[in-house]
Amino acid sequence: MLFHTWPFLLFLLIVLPVFFALRKTRLWLPWLTVASYFFYGWWNPYYLLLVVYSTVLDFCLVALMDHCPRTGQQVDVIARLTRLRFDERALKVAFVVSTAATLGSLAAACIGPQTLRPTMAALSLIVLLMALGALYSSRRIWLLISVVNNLALLLFFKYARFIVENLNAVFSSLHVSVKLYDPSTLMPLGFEYLLPVGISFFTFQSLSYTIDFYLGNVQRERNFLRFSTFVCFFPQLMAGPIERATQIPGCSPSELHGWRVALPRWPVQETGPGQLPFVLCRARVRQPKGVRCAGADAGDVCFRLADFLRLQRLHRHGPGCGETDGVQSDS
Repeated sequence: MLFHTWPFLLFLLIVLPVFFALRKTRLWLPWLTVASYFFYGWWNPYYLLLVVYSTVLDFCLVALMDHCPRTGQQVDVIARLTRLRFDERALKVAFVVSTAATLGSLAAACIGPQTLRPTMAALSLIVLLMALGALYSSRRIWLLISVVNNLALLLFFKYARFIVENLNAVFSSLHVSVKLYDPSTLMPLGFEYLLPVGISFFTFQSLSYTIDFYLGNVQRERNFLRFSTFVCFFPQLMAGPIERATQIPGCSPSELHGWRVALPRWPVQETGPGQLPFVLCRARVRQPKGVRCAGADAGDVCFRLADFLRLQRLHRHGPGCGETDGVQSDS
């Protein structure tokens, strides 16, 4: 759902009136969360699971990190392994659940369906690190899990095919009989291998929360809806910018960093006149195959100019649309 399309206009005509009607109630935040998830899932509901997965994992990691001491301390690993003697009940539960999940995911990676084995193997590594984090009460391990998970998602979906194709080309030029499999073969249940829209934004936005909490720059967010809205807020989910964790929305639309309730100026200033050059340039002349003419060349120039305008408008639509919902971006 692109900002300059009719579906987005209809989406906005539904979201905004309901938001302003609910802004003085507790339902405004769940409404923004649902709208943001619907906005992202519009293009591919399957990849919405990536946003939910990254959000839930980082929220849980920070919650567990909050139960660990900021300074290192000696832990009786043997007593924890044999008698489950933990100082914090949350860490005890996390250790038991993570250990069971590690064994289950390893079993699924070995004897499960062929299409699920790569995913289960990667999941077993994540939950194993979680078990170690709970065992040693280590904030660094919790942070490491967040960094590894988010960067792994980004590298796999955005750069894996590029790396594999180039390595295969190098092996072929060196006459080495090695060929790496395409990343699409690692997708679970045969799902299509695509580049998730805005993956750089929501992974780094979620990662910024764990890093800022680890460094002591922000307090732990105890409301999952506030954190999920911070990660998936639709005006910036596909266009940015990446915000710091201090921008997590408060309890009311006007509570944090300029969350405003005044009528916005964005729909008129940003959407109306700003879209005109884009639409005009996009309606380019179609050049017949094998025919060269001045009009077709001009149409090609207009097409390239339209792409430039699209990127230029994209980075203004996101923050501007956020102002419509009462959010003032730091940028």
